[in-house]
Amino acid sequence: MCKEDGKMISVFMYLENRTDHEVLRAYFIKYFRNVKRTYKITSCIKYSDAAAYLGKSCANDDIFIFDFSNFEKGAALAKQFYSKNPLGTWVFIGGDVSSLLRVLPLRPSAYIGKTENPESVNSIISVLHRQCERKQKKTRFTFKYDGDWMQIPYDNINYFESSAKKVILHMAKSDTKYYFTEKLDNISDIMPDFFNRCHQSYLVNMNMIKQLDSKSHAFVMINNDEVWISRRLYTESKNKYEAFMRDKNN
Repeated sequence: MCKEDGKMISVFMYLENRTDHEVLRAYFIKYFRNVKRTYKITSCIKYSDAAAYLGKSCANDDIFIFDFSNFEKGAALAKQFYSKNPLGTWVFIGGDVSSLLRVLPLRPSAYIGKTENPESVNSIISVLHRQCERKQKKTRFTFKYDGDWMQIPYDNINYFESSAKKVILHMAKSDTKYYFTEKLDNISDIMPDFFNRCHQSYLVNMNMIKQLDSKSHAFVMINNDEVWISRRLYTESKNKYEAFMRDKNN
């Protein structure tokens, strides 16, 4: 993994041909080092290992390489990926044009014919990189944690809390919390509109609100945490939440 400054890009590769596998991996490593981007590459040569990995980690990676030298295996992995991450970026490699046409409904982002053409492969990696940049800006919060860059999908964030010169990121689907150095003001400025700054110390994901407790002046989150709404921001936060729910239900 390269640890230059920048948002991390995660690549998953499944190629059964070991030579092609190592050649393509080397292309990605060289490219990301040249552009000084933090990266992680996970590699599988066995189909069973690839299927098991996708079952656990499909939502956490950015670029997926699927070997279609065996169409049934490649198609099964692409369908597994697409069902969980329809906005993701995946690459068809190792199959013929007729096989590619059969999987177009799964929206492959690129087609790699031969790995021995550096100019062509580098051009494709550059396109994939730009696609990841656009996706990350739209769907993930990126921050530095214990010296490494982390990316958390917005729909995995419950709320942010400011405490003792740290920000605490509370996850929505687990009890995990991440403590890192940042100002809540800075986070609030870059988050999508469905994040509501309801208190000097809290920024909530309105998708994760179970109810508004008007008596206690608090948002009750999906995990039953109560997030206080300040007196100064109560009317604004209440109106914003009610407008959000109307739009969501229309």
